[in-house]
Amino acid sequence: AERLGGAALEGVAGVPLYSTAKDYPIWKSRVLELPAGARPVPYAYVVHRAGAFYRWEDGPAGQPRTLGLSTASLAATGPVCVVVDELGHRDGAAGTGGGGGGSSLQRLESDLSEPGIEPGPLGHAPAALPLPQARHADPDMPPTPASAGDAYHSPSVQINSADGVVVVSYRLPVKVRRESTLPSGWDVRWDYDHLLSLRTSQMRVTRVGMVHLPGEAGPLSADDEAALERALRPFECVPVFVPEEEAKGLDVFWQQTLLPTFNHLMDLYCSDSTRWTHYLRERTAWHCYTRVNNRFRRKVVEVFNEGDMIWIHDLHLMMLPSYLIRELKVARVGFFLHSPFPSSELFRSLWCRDDLLHGMLNADLIGFHLYEYARHFLTCCRRILGLTHTLDDRGNISVQYNGRNVSVVCVHAGIEKPVLVRTLRRVEAEAPAPKAQPAQRMKIISIDELSRLTGLAVKLLAYEEFLKRNQHLTSKVVLHQRVITGGTHCRELGLDETALRTRRIVERIHRMFGENVLVFEEVDAAADSLEARVPLYREADVYLVTSLREGLNRMPLEFTFVQHETRWSEGGGDVPGQQLPAASNDAAAGGDGDPLAPLELGCRPGEGMGLIIASEFVSCMRVLQGALRVNPWRFADLVELLEHAVSMTASARAARHVKDWAFVERNTSVQWSHRVLLDLKSVKKSNSRAQYSVMGLGHSFRVLGMKAGFNSLDITEVVRAYRKAQNRVIFLDYGGTLVEDSASDDAVHHFAVAAGLEEQPAPEAEVLGMLGKLCGDNRNNIFIVSGREHNSFIRSAVAGVENLGIAAEHGYIYRWPQRLGIVSSSGQLDTVANQDGGSWHRLLPNFDMSWTTLVKRIMDVYVHRTNGTYVEVKGCALLWQFRDADPEFGEVQSKELEDHLITALKNFPVVVLRGENPGREKKGGYIEVRPVGVSKGIFVSRILNHFRESPQRRDSNGVRLGEPDFVLCIGDDSSDEFMYKAANQYLAEWRNRQPSPSSSPLVEKAPSVFTCTVGKKPTAAAGYLNSIGDVHALLSSLLRSNNTRHFSTPNLSSMPTAVGAGYDGLGLGLGGGLGLGRGRGGNLTSLGR
Repeated sequence: AERLGGAALEGVAGVPLYSTAKDYPIWKSRVLELPAGARPVPYAYVVHRAGAFYRWEDGPAGQPRTLGLSTASLAATGPVCVVVDELGHRDGAAGTGGGGGGSSLQRLESDLSEPGIEPGPLGHAPAALPLPQARHADPDMPPTPASAGDAYHSPSVQINSADGVVVVSYRLPVKVRRESTLPSGWDVRWDYDHLLSLRTSQMRVTRVGMVHLPGEAGPLSADDEAALERALRPFECVPVFVPEEEAKGLDVFWQQTLLPTFNHLMDLYCSDSTRWTHYLRERTAWHCYTRVNNRFRRKVVEVFNEGDMIWIHDLHLMMLPSYLIRELKVARVGFFLHSPFPSSELFRSLWCRDDLLHGMLNADLIGFHLYEYARHFLTCCRRILGLTHTLDDRGNISVQYNGRNVSVVCVHAGIEKPVLVRTLRRVEAEAPAPKAQPAQRMKIISIDELSRLTGLAVKLLAYEEFLKRNQHLTSKVVLHQRVITGGTHCRELGLDETALRTRRIVERIHRMFGENVLVFEEVDAAADSLEARVPLYREADVYLVTSLREGLNRMPLEFTFVQHETRWSEGGGDVPGQQLPAASNDAAAGGDGDPLAPLELGCRPGEGMGLIIASEFVSCMRVLQGALRVNPWRFADLVELLEHAVSMTASARAARHVKDWAFVERNTSVQWSHRVLLDLKSVKKSNSRAQYSVMGLGHSFRVLGMKAGFNSLDITEVVRAYRKAQNRVIFLDYGGTLVEDSASDDAVHHFAVAAGLEEQPAPEAEVLGMLGKLCGDNRNNIFIVSGREHNSFIRSAVAGVENLGIAAEHGYIYRWPQRLGIVSSSGQLDTVANQDGGSWHRLLPNFDMSWTTLVKRIMDVYVHRTNGTYVEVKGCALLWQFRDADPEFGEVQSKELEDHLITALKNFPVVVLRGENPGREKKGGYIEVRPVGVSKGIFVSRILNHFRESPQRRDSNGVRLGEPDFVLCIGDDSSDEFMYKAANQYLAEWRNRQPSPSSSPLVEKAPSVFTCTVGKKPTAAAGYLNSIGDVHALLSSLLRSNNTRHFSTPNLSSMPTAVGAGYDGLGLGLGGGLGLGRGRGGNLTSLGR
């Protein structure tokens, strides 16, 4: 506390405040607990930047606020004290406690509750200072999507020595070369330029990847591979050896397909484009890409230990999560993308877009350096796969994917200061920095890889124009352009043309202004290193980055650090953040401000702090707030920024450097990795493999998150319970359960069905036959429960099945099986001629439907507003379908419509519902208005209660035959979830009605209740069937169980002797008894088939 300037706050433990875009600028804390009867607790607000201390609130920290607590004990249940403050305002005590009771804890509670605060590390100190709520936020701290890896993590989630992580990258962070003098034959050293080269003692780290070998190493024999593997063991690196042909194929797919697309380049008109003109070469490259990912999968599984986390990196391994999850279902898998993610318009031009998205989403956590990239990813998930995402109160983003929540985090990487300090000291020892000379030029440096993406031509053309405008500066400035060749872009299309064009511009500048204005050097990638860059950083006055599109680029961060180490102390400045130079703005950058005066240098070369000009398409531009931002596509702006940079005064340069240093100093690569791994460890994942079911083949393979106990429906158990039951009730959904629901995936067919232009397909004759035979059993009561309009059922073949109950419009209109003879005059409908003459009833008799006119008019307004939407009438319900609309615009319009309908219909007994369309690809959703009290669940409860409450005879054992003892519910979409809950509720109510065994000697056997969904998906059902064919097979099994039982003497002796009592002449094959006389399925002389 003394180090931070708060001597009076000794032994404190900070409490973070949270805000969201909705709550901003109100910040809230979690629930805090303090010892009862404690003395007044001092506290103060402190502002952090980038996870580190920035400043105390206005006023000295030695005069903290005080939270006065009552000496009387407070009740620990419910809110006791809510503190409301404003940052910088001190109006006495923040709040007081009150109440009574004898609890040993006093509880401070805010709106954002989160139990489980653990004691701080200082022992005697309270768990945390009470900062429940603040009503003012520092302007420098806008709410952003936070990483859970910061201080926002639960104290129970920490990285410790017992944790392990397998870090998987395409290239291992080591430099390897043959060395015959060494026992292993290989010289292995850390590659400190690699982001993942850091070592830590906090956890066990295993690195998996390919080894980058110099060209002279040649092909490796089996002995060479074994020796290299042994040489890498001390570095905790495990190599993956990939055949040269597969490695080249992966590079082709990465550099000619993925890299251009992810960097917003379309090679549509390029004759050499793999994607557009060489189909077979593209497919071959894709197969190599997937095979290499599979090789990595085998190696990761080999080194994986139970409980380890797996952290996968970048574009080369986007399919690896899908392959790993097949064998390591319970492992926590993270994937971090270091390149930009393209907009949905570009990404969906990839023919393998679905495979790549499924590959990423099979990870548990997906990381990006910027929220901009994450936003593009979320949009692609929404538009291509129909997936939605949520943002919780703490700013954590997650995508709902097959019953799993995939976390999305945004954490920008930094640099490692000890590595830079060591390198800088070594460089200074070898070549001390030269003192500034009067004739020395102001040095502009730029380090880029040879690629179209780095904007080399744009940069050189802008520099050429700068020299034309300011020819008097040709003796005062120099651009040192270093181009790295043979790097990651070595297989890029049109690379030779890019190099030729760059050299031509360089030659033209040399001819026009002399060779001293431009130093152009080409360096092989093997020779490029941090040690080779540091001398340039040290001597430069301006660092120029003009990339047209680039992900992570840490060179501007390195430049800022070297400049601070070499120039800040030499200039006599104080520590950044404590005191800024007097002139801290750019107003003085142009000398006397005369626009007609010749441009002059703002400071002597080598004396002012280095300045950064960075393209706004580079990720570091978002975190270096002091850099000059430029759009490289705006040529004139780039020229003007060059003039602005060279004329900027030393004080303005220093002020900008301070802003850049604030991020570089606080955010290191160690902190970046620690935050991401904390996020990954925080993922809630069950250790039970049974809760993760698999679905799909090939690259569409994915893991579904299921509740505990969710398994395939045991047909044998269902048939066994069916045989024993005397009063069975079966509820079957229609579309998607009995018949294929082609309209769910075919937008045109769905519209045609909704408009009444086409009919849904009827069940096959075989299915209708099975239903007819099952309904012929008097112990069976079978209902088709559908959302279709009842008129469509009247005209369908299903209505002709004798004794089949039908519930249309989610149960609002229904008919009983004919043999029950139930007639209700108050609810009976006037219908068109019905094949079976059955009566149709309303769930809500005499319900007022006048609201439909108003709803139709409102929905029509939004139909005209939103292309691809239409109104669907389903009897008592009206739906506004936006499945064919633009996903995001349709979602926005649906929310507006939902609010409009809720307001307009508040005086009507209706409910406004939001639903999601079923199908392989989730296509939007719908807004539905229907009467209150209408759902499939309510209908199921009504039917089951009717059978339970109806007077029925009892058998010889005293068991009422009328109460259902077998209930089966099968559905396939979200509307069927209510059926499952109603069936489970019926079982729960039955158990509640039963007396205890001690009070009643006769305890009835519980009814058998089975709930099942078609297809593996997150559901309230207890089991699943894979397809509609399995539903038909189940019905066939139930039917056969009636006709295949062979009766023994005990069976015959236990059969009832009464004939026809309660049953209409049952024949053989009805499992529970043998009837004599007129019966279906048997005769007097046949005892079984």
